[in-house]
Amino acid sequence: MIVTACFLFLSHVVPVVVWAVALLYLGVGLVFIAVDRQSKTQYIGIGILTVLATVMGVLIGSMLFQQYLRPFWMYLDSAEYNNVIPGDPAAAHADAGRVVFSRDAIVQTLKSVGYRDGSTYCVAPIMDKYMTGRVQFWAVGQDCCAAREDMWCDDIRVPGARSGVVVFDTEGIFGAMTISAADQYRKSIRMAEAQFDLSSAPDAMLVRWVGDPQQVQQQYWKEGVGAWLIASAVYLVFSIAAGVAVLYQPGDLKILRGGK
Repeated sequence: MIVTACFLFLSHVVPVVVWAVALLYLGVGLVFIAVDRQSKTQYIGIGILTVLATVMGVLIGSMLFQQYLRPFWMYLDSAEYNNVIPGDPAAAHADAGRVVFSRDAIVQTLKSVGYRDGSTYCVAPIMDKYMTGRVQFWAVGQDCCAAREDMWCDDIRVPGARSGVVVFDTEGIFGAMTISAADQYRKSIRMAEAQFDLSSAPDAMLVRWVGDPQQVQQQYWKEGVGAWLIASAVYLVFSIAAGVAVLYQPGDLKILRGGK
């Protein structure tokens, strides 16, 4: 639980300390295993549980950080732009995390496309009546659109909503071995270009169309904390059961040590 909490809450602030804590716990577990092999004590169960808990803590904490707390910190550290005209170059706002569009900006849901690959990756151009060039901003979302010409992601259907929270192109814990949501959205954009004779800027920005960007940011924090509490509760039950098994079945430890 401690290792998971460190990776979830401190990876952005003090990553070196986070890894030092993980290595410390791993070292303690290996010491218990080594002592057991030398003196034939019953510490091997504690050692194995400590190593297992550390590895699980690193993996779960890293995944939760990538999914919840990393976006939270990225939004907190990024810039906010107001009264952005949809035709403005997206590259001029490359450091944005939150964008408030001009009053005449709308999401053209009748030019939306959903690309299905497990989930449905939905996109629709953000435009105004004066636009004549390339699409600079796209509203996006998952599993909230039809295959063509209908989309209801986030607050698209809420009157007065005209803000966007940027969808960052993050690779996740497994790096280049995974396909990011941003990559899937770009496939949808290429389909929309072909379907509706649109032209997207190569560095077009992907945003979630919302009424309150601050609420979205705080939601990442709340969901991250909630997921950590659930994972901690599950591990607590598992560790208690494993601890009881180790304490009350010492004969099984001989098998782990190669005994008879």
